Amino acid sequence: MKKNIRFRFRFAGALALTFSCALLSVSCSKNGSPSGDLNSSGLGTFLNADGNQTALNSDIHQIDINHARKNYGDLLVISPMDDGVKVSKDTIILSPVEEGVEYTFSGYFCGQIVNTTKGTIIKLKDVYIENKDAKPAITSEAKLEISVAKGSENYIVSRGRSYSRNAALRSKRALVLGGGGNLYVKGKIWHGAEAEDMKIKGSGNFYFEGTRKGSALKCDSLSVEEGKGFCAYFMNSKNGIKAERTVNLASGNFYFYNDGTGIKTATSEEKPDKAHAITLTGGYFYASGVKEPYSTDEGAFTNNGAHFVEE
Repeated sequence: MKKNIRFRFRFAGALALTFSCALLSVSCSKNGSPSGDLNSSGLGTFLNADGNQTALNSDIHQIDINHARKNYGDLLVISPMDDGVKVSKDTIILSPVEEGVEYTFSGYFCGQIVNTTKGTIIKLKDVYIENKDAKPAITSEAKLEISVAKGSENYIVSRGRSYSRNAALRSKRALVLGGGGNLYVKGKIWHGAEAEDMKIKGSGNFYFEGTRKGSALKCDSLSVEEGKGFCAYFMNSKNGIKAERTVNLASGNFYFYNDGTGIKTATSEEKPDKAHAITLTGGYFYASGVKEPYSTDEGAFTNNGAHFVEE
């Protein structure tokens, strides 16, 4: 049953915004945790960047957004609320004059956040951002970094009828994901996250879910440097990771659940003007319910140090 509820969004800097947003009735979590019922089953363990064992959270079937929504209230807080932040109806535009400006988001927002400045950092600190109009909840015209605050639970969700191949989190240029908290990205419109060039770092947990027609994570190239201890989960999508060109992974922990293909690149037949390769020089990989672990040009898959964990 749909209800129209008026939300009041509070911004740091004494600015408030009120607007209406359709909200679907949801069931309540018994434990009240923003992370819903995502629990570790102990099906595998990884060595993190510090050399310590880390439990692999492999008891995951989907990102439970209905469990999570009620924990974030009706207010969005942005800090700092400077001249680089512009609010118009259900859209927030970040356009700082200088590169490298960091904005912290907490609470709840329904609409779209648009970044226009290269190098902007969005720090997520217990926030639920969603778009119900089949548009990206967060989109960027330039290089963007998403940093997840340590110990925080964060959601980026897009849903609605879509006739375009959108993603819940999208950057038309580079996208860097890092931090030490939990980030759940669910694109019920096509892809989970999408960018030109993508890099993952930090020690957090990153969950991506797309659709059976799209990818959990879609990019032109994906890279992870050595010494990163994060865990990344790719679920319920045609492809877990789909790159048009290359995938280069030197560390990190990767879990693929119920995907058609775990890691996939385009081929020379599809994209003859680009080089295609999957290169693994480190990291731990776990897969369950995946039809094929990888797909790329013949002879373009290299494993020189990656570890595969079996159930």
